[in-house]
Amino acid sequence: PLAEAAFSLKNPVLAFGDLSDENVKNEQLGFMELLKGLAKGVRNPLAHTHGRREEFQKAFEYLVMASLLCRRIDDASPRSA
Repeated sequence: PLAEAAFSLKNPVLAFGDLSDENVKNEQLGFMELLKGLAKGVRNPLAHTHGRREEFQKAFEYLVMASLLCRRIDDASPRSA
């Protein structure tokens, strides 16, 4: 719900640009879905499986993905509610 509230098309808290352009709308929704997927597919399983170790390469790739998302969030512009 937080990712959807932050990056919705109707009233986003953060936007990657002018949401009147179809390409920017696709980017907005795509990064929202990536963020939701990272939380569901990576964060939740690892946080709820104590003692589980991840292989080095996969852990590195998760960090790269998280880094990309954080950089894009930093690039997004705040929008007034």
